[in-house]
Amino acid sequence: MGVRGLAGFVEERGGFCAELRVRDTKLVIDGSSLYHQLCFASAADPRRGGEYGLFAATVRDFFGSLRACRVSPFVVLDGGRGADDRKLPALKERAAERLRAAHGLSRGEGGCVVPLLTREAFLQALRRLDVPFVQCFAEADREIAGLANRWGCPVLSLDSDFCVFELAGGYCPLTHFQWRSVCGGDDGTRGRYVPARCFSVERFCGHFGALRKSLLPLFAVMCGNDYIELAALEAFLSAVRSRRGGRKHARLRGLLSWLSQFSEPAEAVDSVLRYVKKHQREEVRDLLCASMQDYTPSDVKLEDFFRSSAYECEAARKAGLPQWVLDALAKGAHVTLSDAFAGDSRSENEFPGTCSQSLTTSCCCNVLLDATGLCAEDDVIAYNEFLKWKGKKLENKDFDLDAGHSFCQWQCCLQMGLYLNQLLGSPLTEPDLSRLYTGTLVHRLFQELESTPSVENLFSSSPKITQLYQDLLNTVESTVSPDFFEKINVCKTKSESCKKKKASSKEKKAIRCALPEAQRLCSVNRFAALEVDD
Repeated sequence: MGVRGLAGFVEERGGFCAELRVRDTKLVIDGSSLYHQLCFASAADPRRGGEYGLFAATVRDFFGSLRACRVSPFVVLDGGRGADDRKLPALKERAAERLRAAHGLSRGEGGCVVPLLTREAFLQALRRLDVPFVQCFAEADREIAGLANRWGCPVLSLDSDFCVFELAGGYCPLTHFQWRSVCGGDDGTRGRYVPARCFSVERFCGHFGALRKSLLPLFAVMCGNDYIELAALEAFLSAVRSRRGGRKHARLRGLLSWLSQFSEPAEAVDSVLRYVKKHQREEVRDLLCASMQDYTPSDVKLEDFFRSSAYECEAARKAGLPQWVLDALAKGAHVTLSDAFAGDSRSENEFPGTCSQSLTTSCCCNVLLDATGLCAEDDVIAYNEFLKWKGKKLENKDFDLDAGHSFCQWQCCLQMGLYLNQLLGSPLTEPDLSRLYTGTLVHRLFQELESTPSVENLFSSSPKITQLYQDLLNTVESTVSPDFFEKINVCKTKSESCKKKKASSKEKKAIRCALPEAQRLCSVNRFAALEVDD
């Protein structure tokens, strides 16, 4: 979620936050905010598809700082969109933003896009570090607020919605959480802390006179968030726009000042409805009241999960999913077959076509291997050869767009393989993403392959990797027509010859057309939107 304009307003007015030393406490962490922040903090080149090893090291350093200050982290992640799909318009808008950002990056402009497998790499890192985490059934904000209040500890997030929730331990914005600068503890044992800032609801409301905290949910709803866009209130919002201090944040300041005259939300809602057409009033009233409930901390006892690896959730019960599926979702969609079938807690009808746990394992493995092919065995010689390539500098720092698209397609296939493995109950061990894909390394290898006269000679030191390369090549060649690669070369030559002529016109309309064109293509082919058509 997120209240539009609120994060910038709070940041601009530094007086709304108080200094805080985070130590000797539990800390409830918004997992989605954290992995985005740590991804950007890892300083990887976003054009090359991700540096998951560097990202995993940054995650390790972050939680190392917390443990040095005797902070007990509990990570809570968003799950699905929810059965009502209320957030779909906001998700489409963010998808369009990512397309525009990726388009700009491919042409050397600034910006950043989170690599495709960042969330999966984050979950793997949490497991290796034994950091407790849970994935909620849907949006996690209310569960995060409820858990933090029951423990009386702070919430760590980037989501401005936590300025609106009533939080016993306060809200710490990740932007002011200085985990790289642990202070104190000169004796090396006690007193170490993470310098941070904590949002103060009292200071915020006090800035607007007699504004009551109970009116903040109405303020958030009327500002607009990921769930609601009230076009019917435009006339009202224009009327209360503040003229003090220029145009920036004028609507937000005006709305807060206007709300300060009321003692409770119902009174303010009645006043708002005077600006709404009569035939819309009851509908708008119901929408406002229902949306304010999004800022009520959940009564779901999420702490039960950290004690017993299970918790009760009304939304999950209404979905009608089997318990083993709900348990898997709570664990981040990773569950072993031994967990899924422990204690004969479900019948054969709940997992059709199975008669025992060991026939099931074999069946799931066969389904998975038929879709993803056999994995190569570890080869020390090949591994050492890759380390040599990794140590080399990129001879040509120009970004190869064709290679970037190919590696992105490969990551999409890998992601679907991971999901299929999870769906089948994880019959195979997941590959370590922090070691499996390093963007700079694969682009370096691409350059090696392009410059060598014979690919086979490049792998000559390792018979296994040579055989694997040959098997992969034979598989690709057997699935395409004999003249397939000749057509590619012809198209590439033509493309290069006319690229300069088309560049100017394509640049202007590419961003404008990116989203609808991508949606049209993706309905036919998941990878079609990644094709290079210069």
